[in-house]
Amino acid sequence: MKFAIPFILLFFLLIPGLSISQDNSSGKEFEKDTTILIGKVERNILQQGDFGKYFKEEYKNYQPCTNTIQQLKNKVYENSIVIVLATWCHDSQEQVGRFYKILDLLDYNTNMVATICLDKNKLAGELDISSYDVKLVPTFIFYNELKETGRITESPNASLEKDILQILNQ
Repeated sequence: MKFAIPFILLFFLLIPGLSISQDNSSGKEFEKDTTILIGKVERNILQQGDFGKYFKEEYKNYQPCTNTIQQLKNKVYENSIVIVLATWCHDSQEQVGRFYKILDLLDYNTNMVATICLDKNKLAGELDISSYDVKLVPTFIFYNELKETGRITESPNASLEKDILQILNQ
């Protein structure tokens, strides 16, 4: 019995220090984020820190359909894009780097993308995002002449590039 109490204390002291969690749906292991970005951020900030690891990995490994990319050329430039994401969200970690890769392949000026990060309460700090009506993250919203033309919410239906093409063909 003397050894049980120190063992239990040691067990509870070590548990909070574990930093690996597993996403059972993909079999990938992800480190927990220690930094949560909040509010409007630039792309270069997304590529740093904990979220930057996911961004760079997904950007590098994602292979979009080249035929769909060719169909998207000259269609996306008339649109402005807002991305609402959460650096703590697995879907954001997976999709945002992929989305930027598609935009880069299209030579879209990604400096024109408004990127907004949410905290765990889905708030953007002092920035009011209620007009975007975001329920899930990430949400990629496309606008043409200030009118929303479509959005991709959480994960794409077919693929990011095919969903973008569907939005732009409407």
